[in-house]
Amino acid sequence: MGKSKPLLFVDTNIFLDFYRAEGEAGLTLLKHLETVSESLIITDQIEVEFLNNRQRVISAALQCLKAPSIPSFTPAYLSDTKAAASIERNLQEIRKRIGILKERFARVLKDPGQHDPVFKAVKKVASEHTILNLKFAEADQLRISNFALSRFQRGFPPRKRQDDSIGDAINWEWILACAKASMRDVIIVSRDGDYGLWQDGKSYINDWLQQEFKDRVSPKRKVELSRTLAQALKRLSVPVTSAEEKEEQSIIKHQTVPPVQSEADPAFDEFAFEPFWPELMKRIGLKHPAKWIYLKEARYVWRNGNALEMFFEPEFHNHCNLIDNPSVHVVILDALVEMGIGDIQKINFEKIAPPHQVELDTPESLPPKGKEDIF
Repeated sequence: MGKSKPLLFVDTNIFLDFYRAEGEAGLTLLKHLETVSESLIITDQIEVEFLNNRQRVISAALQCLKAPSIPSFTPAYLSDTKAAASIERNLQEIRKRIGILKERFARVLKDPGQHDPVFKAVKKVASEHTILNLKFAEADQLRISNFALSRFQRGFPPRKRQDDSIGDAINWEWILACAKASMRDVIIVSRDGDYGLWQDGKSYINDWLQQEFKDRVSPKRKVELSRTLAQALKRLSVPVTSAEEKEEQSIIKHQTVPPVQSEADPAFDEFAFEPFWPELMKRIGLKHPAKWIYLKEARYVWRNGNALEMFFEPEFHNHCNLIDNPSVHVVILDALVEMGIGDIQKINFEKIAPPHQVELDTPESLPPKGKEDIF
């Protein structure tokens, strides 16, 4: 008898990441999940978090849909040249195509069941009536919730910093229950750091989660962490194409979507930061309190390759204009070097669109950048 295939758990952020797929390969990779439903661990927690964050992720994507800023002035002696005419035609075509894309975004927001392939794929896997779907395991729901509440109260992983929801705990308790019932290994696909870390291209499950899995499931069973869905699907003998792998790597490389908000937080009051953020802010506060006052309003802070991304809510968009300058960048980078984090080489300040208030017909109107650097 051959070795059984591992169970698969896909974190909510992986599903949301597919809104950044640039080609069809990303969507076909997502649809592979439908072929492994008998091995897919799913909870209604995943579905709720996906639906709660979907509009925000789409809103973030809309911020990138802007025509290039090119001076409209053309000297009279050049205005009748072929180059000038070509530039104008291209700009008109770009504006036209952006308008078409915004119309498509509007349809995706208004009627996702008809126009949103990511939404349809997630709803399909979430509705599979299997023994691995907590939604349909009525006898287990109360027991899993009680276990999850207990581990949350004791501060056990997985959980986000300043988290006030037991969502991650519910997912983990259900992973343990499914693994024990089936006596199968588990692969967790996640990129947000709740379940472990990545170093030099390798994934490492959190030490406590590893130990707990052995204790509560079996010393012979394994739980692994994967950053890519493609690699996990291969372990389940799913034929993943090179184009699909390449598309997922492109998604990871250009990751700019904020982390998942919990279902218990419709007002988006939950914060998400890199683990080193408190220490970084402490150092900046001691040496540069004027800069600290603005930086402390960041809603999300995390790494994206060699860059540190900081996101600000609409009420603090002016902060980006005030602190996005070489002086502040140097202060942050110097503090990171002092902390032994020298591989971050660039700082990006980003503006979060107002939730559920996406501009579809006109470009985003941003406040003018200040002429003087007050720092």
